[in-house]
Amino acid sequence: MSPAIGLQSNTINVWLDHLHRDLLNSDHLKSLVEHGLISGTSITPAGLKASIAFSKTYKQAIQTLKNSHTDAEVVYNTLILDDIRQAALLFLSTYESSGGQKGFVTVTLSPYLANDTDAMVTEAQRICQVIDFPNIMITIPANRAGIPAMYQLIRQGINVNTAPLCGLYSYRNVIEAYLTALESRVQHNLPIHYLASTATFQLHVVDNKFDKMLHLELNQDTIKTTYAQMLQGQVATATARMAFQIYCKIFKDWRFKRLADKGAHPQRLVWENIDANFSYNATPSYHRSLINPETIITIANKKIEAHIDQHNDLLVNDIGSSVQPSKILRLVFQVDIDPEQIAQELETESIQSCIQNYNTCLNIINQINAC
Repeated sequence: MSPAIGLQSNTINVWLDHLHRDLLNSDHLKSLVEHGLISGTSITPAGLKASIAFSKTYKQAIQTLKNSHTDAEVVYNTLILDDIRQAALLFLSTYESSGGQKGFVTVTLSPYLANDTDAMVTEAQRICQVIDFPNIMITIPANRAGIPAMYQLIRQGINVNTAPLCGLYSYRNVIEAYLTALESRVQHNLPIHYLASTATFQLHVVDNKFDKMLHLELNQDTIKTTYAQMLQGQVATATARMAFQIYCKIFKDWRFKRLADKGAHPQRLVWENIDANFSYNATPSYHRSLINPETIITIANKKIEAHIDQHNDLLVNDIGSSVQPSKILRLVFQVDIDPEQIAQELETESIQSCIQNYNTCLNIINQINAC
């Protein structure tokens, strides 16, 4: 059995990360979608930054647009909206055949809106009105401004992906906002059966951050050294496993069951295991229990087949520690690290990284317009 068929037969949900126009126009991607091997995608500043400088397709589009638009931000938004519309159309059959549970195109808003609840809500509404496809999902950060924005959007009937998540405190807040918004719709006799939401954990950045901090203890001859050795490469997986335990508990509880009776769907977890260069950890520590039909995994937009091979291997092998995840997270405190504080730092750093990618896109557009 080929790896691709293995993925399909195990109904693993795979999203393509950081879609760009050249890949969107390729027959290869269309084939992957048609065969059910890719069930969703994301459009982000990072994805556009990685391709816009070298893509003739984008360059031609930018040069065409400069005749009517000189502002780089307007050009960027036009490019993104065109990509979203085309991607939504490509995945629409997946969305319809799955009863609205697959085939989503997640869209990242301008990162400059990340601390403004009202601005995020307004921009999400605008995108959904302009695109007018049911399989659009707006990505909202899990910060103080993002949680109420997520609540308002779900309350208004708009699909939301919350990202990035790096800790359990934020995740619990995301779940609560989702459930409360659904309950509000039910109270106002509004339908909830078509709504979808996901919560995306960035696993790779978690281990990168913790492993760098733990490395400082490895040269010390103390009990902390032993703990640090045990924790290396384990914190992200432990966090994800704990998140999945929370997911199973809450979405099998009586509170959600009442919503499910009205047609509600669980807010599914997404495991994102890529770094800023779109390459996977050489030895990703996904635990087998995390990869199942209830969760979603992402792959990078380079070497798709190689990543499919890799993830199929993960279906066969029990990769990850056999130690209970709660014990691993308790050990983190023994080396004087607060995992929730680090998670909040990572979530903030992710927004800053997104701003840098967004600014790079605008600079490239200005350079092309100047030619």
